[in-house]
Amino acid sequence: MKVILQHNVSNLGSAGEVVEAASGYFRNYLAPRNLAIKASPGALKKCAQDLEVMQRKAKEAYEAKLDMANRIEALESIEVMAKAGSTGKLFGKVTTKEIAEKLTIALESPVDKKIIKVSEEMNYIGSYQAKIKLAMDIEAKIMVTVSNQD
Repeated sequence: MKVILQHNVSNLGSAGEVVEAASGYFRNYLAPRNLAIKASPGALKKCAQDLEVMQRKAKEAYEAKLDMANRIEALESIEVMAKAGSTGKLFGKVTTKEIAEKLTIALESPVDKKIIKVSEEMNYIGSYQAKIKLAMDIEAKIMVTVSNQD
């Protein structure tokens, strides 16, 4: 019998797929655990509509991330103020949290500190390059200038 999987089932398929399953397997295992429903014409139509909605939302999210990457690249650089000694060594270091806060203010939209990667620790006054990975294939680069806070 044809069933529509509601969740991923090992050795059968992933959520949203229409697969063949034995009627006993469906009746005794899949249905009681809400892992699958019967593939009626109405259920198939609803599944197709849900798939379209998911694809549209994924496309919109991708475009939003692409737009944010372009906005980050347009900034070129941000400045972070930190206390430093006479040699230029900072009392502490600049963290991704501080960079995220500055980007959030500059872009007027939230930026998560977890997506920011810095190639080296920011322990001295100077310029550093940071990468913001928004998606698997969307990455923006920005220069972070660390200045002495008087």
